[in-house]
Amino acid sequence: MKTLRIPILVVMALLITSSLAFAQGNPCNPCAMKGKTFHLDDPMGRNTVTFKSEAPLEDIIGSSNKVSGYLNFDPKNPTRGGHGKITVSATAFNTGIPLRNEHLRSEPWL
Repeated sequence: MKTLRIPILVVMALLITSSLAFAQGNPCNPCAMKGKTFHLDDPMGRNTVTFKSEAPLEDIIGSSNKVSGYLNFDPKNPTRGGHGKITVSATAFNTGIPLRNEHLRSEPWL
């Protein structure tokens, strides 16, 4: 199986576009959609999700390279949207500070 590498922001933008199209009454059924399936399964861990938490006392920036999933859409008809599933391991979030990572993964947070 050949895997195509696409930036996660492109994936997220396509999923948001798809969600908006369905919310506006697009009659397209995602399960019947024809197109290409793009897999997020890079064995080298280059698929990365980043996050930023803005709080009164401290802003936190972190990332995780434990990303997997797929996106299905027709590149010839991108306005039809697409569908997919993206999974990010919360236990792999890294903020650059080990103690903060431990707190982030604790019960009250994730």
